[in-house]
Amino acid sequence: MSDEIDVRFERLAAAHDRSAFACEQPSLTDYLLKFAGQNERSDIAACFVALAPDSARILGYYTISAHAVLASELSPEQKKGMPGYDRIPAFLIGRLARDVTMKGRVWASCC
Repeated sequence: MSDEIDVRFERLAAAHDRSAFACEQPSLTDYLLKFAGQNERSDIAACFVALAPDSARILGYYTISAHAVLASELSPEQKKGMPGYDRIPAFLIGRLARDVTMKGRVWASCC
């Protein structure tokens, strides 16, 4: 049996089965179960879930949100080639988690 599993990524929706998700970090499990949907609807963070191709069961997830890096906190080398803004637009990966059943598995993105 191969340790590789095909997954597809979708934006979190009500149709996704969050109930069976469990991560070793209880706070990451709680976030998905209790707060991810609220943050999606409020446009605080976008939550993308990893699903098996034939299932709505969530195997993992990550969140991203708008962010900015203060130019004053960058070294001259890091500023090289950057626009002269006070704040550099960026994305922040806020949370990254996988279900305990996926421990040791390799994900191949599909679909």
